Amino acid sequence: MSHRIFVSYRRQDHPDFATRIRDTLANEFGRDDVFMDFDNIGPGDNWRQMLESKVANCLVMVVIIGPQWAQIL
Repeated sequence: MSHRIFVSYRRQDHPDFATRIRDTLANEFGRDDVFMDFDNIGPGDNWRQMLESKVANCLVMVVIIGPQWAQIL
């Protein structure tokens, strides 16, 4: 499946906000066009390979930078 939109966020920094953005994008463009890790990476999938592939092939990347972005390791 090819996703046109990749949503990037830090789980420790407001994941609910990222989910709301994903839902809004999915309503506008369709759920199959929006990639978010917990929706699209299944058990046993190679997550690193999956993320690299999705980033390389997306048309748009939405990067959510929260208030703790620089402090979270």
